[in-house]
Amino acid sequence: MTEIKEVADNVGKSNKKNALDVLKDVEQAVNESDRVGDIVVMLKIDGAYVRYSSKINDTMGLISFLELMKHDCLRRMTG
Repeated sequence: MTEIKEVADNVGKSNKKNALDVLKDVEQAVNESDRVGDIVVMLKIDGAYVRYSSKINDTMGLISFLELMKHDCLRRMTG
């Protein structure tokens, strides 16, 4: 599992532009890879969280990743 990349903190850009930039980075990573595993994307659109995902093959890995995301979010709140 890799560290969570923060790419949506560019001053002067709208959140919509940041989201599109992130999706372009994801598209490039997928195109450059020989093999892609589970897919989970969560966005907050019009005030509601929306999740897009493939079938989850590694549930424990996903839960571990979510715990890392939670820890990262809490650390940013207090920093």
